[in-house]
Amino acid sequence: MSIEHGVYVKLPNFVNLLRMCICVYGQLITRSDLIEKEHFKTLFTSEFEMKNLGKLKYFSGMEVVENCKGIVFRQQKYATEILRKFNIEDCNGQVQQR
Repeated sequence: MSIEHGVYVKLPNFVNLLRMCICVYGQLITRSDLIEKEHFKTLFTSEFEMKNLGKLKYFSGMEVVENCKGIVFRQQKYATEILRKFNIEDCNGQVQQR
């Protein structure tokens, strides 16, 4: 069994699933059941200060894109910033053989 510190899963039954990821920058809550998510948020905010920032666009430096197949995490913005930092935005990504 693999354990990921900072990721918690609640599986009340085989249909509903609630996941919570906690990191330095904040927390991310995903759900398959909206009622379960709202119940969890009510319990969580009664103990801890929490803000709802709306639909997730970026998390832990990664862009979050939702499409018909699910959710995709991309690091395009981060990669572009690194290329810009070293002034190599125009590189073609080819590796030269020696």
